[in-house]
Amino acid sequence: MISFINRLVFDFENSHGCRPNTLYLNCEHLDRLQDDFEAGTDIQAIARLLEMEIIISREAVHPHVVRVSTVNDIQQAC
Repeated sequence: MISFINRLVFDFENSHGCRPNTLYLNCEHLDRLQDDFEAGTDIQAIARLLEMEIIISREAVHPHVVRVSTVNDIQQAC
């Protein structure tokens, strides 16, 4: 799963010129992602390693990444 997410990030960066900061997964995807890390690695630690927020959603049929604007993004743009 981690290689698939890395590919999503790479493709997003190439298409949009910036790094995504949010990853959408469903519970099954999260289980697979956690299998890629040492036992006991919690979701917050995984999010820090990926440098993305992780959103768990039943509607996430496939994992996908997005760039969510934050207050800091808006202030830097203005």
